[in-house]
Amino acid sequence: MNNYFQKHISQAASLIVQYNGTEPLQYFLKKYFSANKKHGSRDRKAITHFCYTFFRIGNNLKYLSIEEKLKIALFICDGISENEATSFPEEWLQYSSANLQERIHFIQNTYPEFQLERIFPFPESLSKNIDKSAFQQSFLQQPFLFLRIRPGNEKIVLQKLATENIPFQVINSNCISIVNNTKIETILRLNKEVTVQDISSQNTGAFLEIVKKYFPEKHSISVWDTCAASGGKSILAKDILQQTQLTVSDIRPAILNNLKQRFKEANINQYQIFVADLSKPIPSDKKYELIICDAPCTGSGTWARTPESLSIFTADKIELFQALQRKIISNCVPQLHKTGYFLYITCSVFEKENEANVQFIEENFSLKCIKQAAITGYAQNGDSMFAALFCTKK
Repeated sequence: MNNYFQKHISQAASLIVQYNGTEPLQYFLKKYFSANKKHGSRDRKAITHFCYTFFRIGNNLKYLSIEEKLKIALFICDGISENEATSFPEEWLQYSSANLQERIHFIQNTYPEFQLERIFPFPESLSKNIDKSAFQQSFLQQPFLFLRIRPGNEKIVLQKLATENIPFQVINSNCISIVNNTKIETILRLNKEVTVQDISSQNTGAFLEIVKKYFPEKHSISVWDTCAASGGKSILAKDILQQTQLTVSDIRPAILNNLKQRFKEANINQYQIFVADLSKPIPSDKKYELIICDAPCTGSGTWARTPESLSIFTADKIELFQALQRKIISNCVPQLHKTGYFLYITCSVFEKENEANVQFIEENFSLKCIKQAAITGYAQNGDSMFAALFCTKK
């Protein structure tokens, strides 16, 4: 038996038992490793991977021990490498290099209780047009790291990656995927040449392209990014709309400080910024031609990156987020110009946070939905999102 592999299995199982879900797994593990310096880099990487992989199979096989379930999760998600072979039953080894579908099928035959439907716990709550089977299976693989190439940097970015022998896949002229944990900041100028942005988040740019068509070419569009966070949508809007009068806000002052640095790196110098709790009305008469509302949400479209959510999330939180979203929407829409556009975005896959809020907006405000879509990223190993664009009724 591979001693290192079994040692990592045992340590990961111990941590999984201790983890109670009160904080993201990432922070829990970071605290553990900070307090336990005995683990080298290889140990930390393996133990972290094992913990995340355990949660990828959701609520399946709960009757098994943590170590047994972990080995099954590792077999499904990774297969079996040569130095791990002695840690698995002999009959499993013939599937050591099989594809994902074959490994799933083998486990289902060996453990009939294992079902893809038990990975994501709320399939009945999904938005329309989401392939439930493909979505469930997407949790078994870590999503890719996606970069958006900023305008004018297409050639230099690809040249730099090739020079450093960094593997990458071209998704389109502005989007590439690379291996997670690639130290791109040592190769590319972050935010100046590229931004780290999931493919589905990049695809919300199609909605901004629609907005752009409704304004004269040299018109400077007044834009308010209401829940700006790290500013990814603002930079995207700046690149697509070009001429903008940009305003950004967020409830978290520390986040806005980080955003200022990111804007500096992105060469965005002209903008307004303020802290705002948009669950409450804001005292402002200013009107905007485009409001981007990337609302706080369950984040369920990103759970393949945080698979512990599959086990600790409770359904009652969906309605809590929906209520918060409706408060934020209700306090943002009055700031819309009489001929403006409202772009609602979530990184959720739940109908109550998505289509139900489209209906809420149309029923309660003088807005008409031009386009709405579930932006599914699972076919490309990315996140899933939802976006809906509204215009004021004439």
